[in-house]
Amino acid sequence: MMAGLSERLRQTWVADQ
Repeated sequence: MMAGLSERLRQTWVADQ
């Protein structure tokens, strides 16, 4: 559950930067 969310959040974080 959290693993999938963490992966999606990390992609957005890197894309935002």
